[in-house]
Amino acid sequence: CSSDLPGALGALLTATILLRAGAVAAGVAVQFDISDLAGGRPNALAIGLVGAAQAVTEMVFAPFLARYADRFGRSRFLVAGPVVMLGALLLFLGMGPAALGGTRLIEGIGAAAFTPVALAFIAASTSRDPSGRAQASGAFEAATLGGYAAGFLLGPFAWHALDRGAFFVIAGVYLAAGLVCLRYIPRVPPLPVSSLRSVFRTALGPGPM
Repeated sequence: CSSDLPGALGALLTATILLRAGAVAAGVAVQFDISDLAGGRPNALAIGLVGAAQAVTEMVFAPFLARYADRFGRSRFLVAGPVVMLGALLLFLGMGPAALGGTRLIEGIGAAAFTPVALAFIAASTSRDPSGRAQASGAFEAATLGGYAAGFLLGPFAWHALDRGAFFVIAGVYLAAGLVCLRYIPRVPPLPVSSLRSVFRTALGPGPM
């Protein structure tokens, strides 16, 4: 319903802020954890690899998960993305330092389930309103950047106040993002999708020029 659209978009932007804040805060806290485990003299390569791991899996999995979101229902993926990231943090807390890299990789998969679906939701909701689409897309970018800024504030403060308890705070942020999507994003029925072969042919084949 068009009257519900502003509320749904507002919820989506709120969830985006929470998810990005959680992801950045987790990255900061993980790097503090690596530093503490190394006695204050961490390996720079390890810091870089763990820090980048989330972005790598998000980039790799985003095209595939976007397709499956259309096939199985976009709203499910908007809820599942933060929940997967929450589960990754809890897995890390249960398994200890050895799970650091794996945690960040799984978090990236959760982000990949959320971000392209959020953009698709905006595009579909504003398909008959080019001006509204531009505004909503700009608001999405602003929400993403706002989430980054919030994460860089939350991560250090939570770590220095709670040590590894900071991960429970970050898990709560992910949980809040999932609950916002579950409560306020309308259900989207499954849509027809192209085969993976067609997707790869389009992506890797000659362009319109």
